[in-house]
Amino acid sequence: MFDALAVSGLTLLIGLISLFHDSKGGRRTTIALGACLLILFGVESLANYHSEQARIQAEQEKEQAEADTSRFQEAMLTLTRELDSRTQEVRTEVIDLKDLLVRQLGFSEERAETASAESIGQSFKAAQTVQGEILVTTPEDRTRREATTLQYFAKGFDGNIVSNTLRQLGFNPQTFTPNYPEIPTNAIWVGDNIPVEDAKAIALSLLSAGVELKSVRTFPPNSVNRGRDIIQVGSDKELYEDNDCAPLSYDQIQSAQQIDRNNLVCGN
Repeated sequence: MFDALAVSGLTLLIGLISLFHDSKGGRRTTIALGACLLILFGVESLANYHSEQARIQAEQEKEQAEADTSRFQEAMLTLTRELDSRTQEVRTEVIDLKDLLVRQLGFSEERAETASAESIGQSFKAAQTVQGEILVTTPEDRTRREATTLQYFAKGFDGNIVSNTLRQLGFNPQTFTPNYPEIPTNAIWVGDNIPVEDAKAIALSLLSAGVELKSVRTFPPNSVNRGRDIIQVGSDKELYEDNDCAPLSYDQIQSAQQIDRNNLVCGN
């Protein structure tokens, strides 16, 4: 803007000089006019230079903005591709994990879909113990377990998991209609004469199959089952409704030295 005003000003000046030009001072006037024209040319050249520089800078900024946009779009496209690839990998891993839980550990389809990372970790630890120790039984163990009355209050969503697990241990489960069919299996009751290792074997085997137990304990003092060789696997409604009662952990069950009314009730 300054350059344009300067050019206009010099043009006006030259016009005034030409208007008042006289022959006596013609030489001096001509020199002055030439100087003014030279200055006018310089100012105009400077104006053109600034204008060209501004144009070049604007083009460079435009090119830089376009390059930045292109790089950003390419980066976003690469990120999207990586996310798509990783998502597919995660889907595959989830499918593989579900297959492992169902086929190898005996999870039900429903439990495999909803199991938390914590419960899966507990199940793996229990499964290692079950495969390494519990399923290796002596003839005496199997004879005793076959003679033990084991009552299972079956739940539809358990499928055959609990029954199959109990049979693997050498028990012959008797199936009964549950009082609370809508509550998942979460409790084991044992008679006073049941060896602690048998109770732990059932608990760890169920845990390995994704069954979250909230208690493993003896029958109440007034129960007719207290002095019998009997085990019941079913649901404890009171513990199920107690949100502060967490499932028993692998370490709690594995470290138990005895079974009574209180030592294996609710997780730590």
